[in-house]
Amino acid sequence: MAIMPEAVQDTFGYALHLAQVGQKHPDAKPPKGFGGAGVLEVAEDFQGDAYRAVDAVRYVEAV
Repeated sequence: MAIMPEAVQDTFGYALHLAQVGQKHPDAKPPKGFGGAGVLEVAEDFQGDAYRAVDAVRYVEAV
């Protein structure tokens, strides 16, 4: 089993932190096929391997 490199974990952790405080990581974008569904993806390339983290956002209240 491959272990996610620490540098990639740091990027994903920071992106998650930003989402938790209501901000968006500069590399976060909606994945294809999800449109405005409140889903963001951060993709990282590290030494020839690709990693993706996907976060779904749910709002308690709606406008």
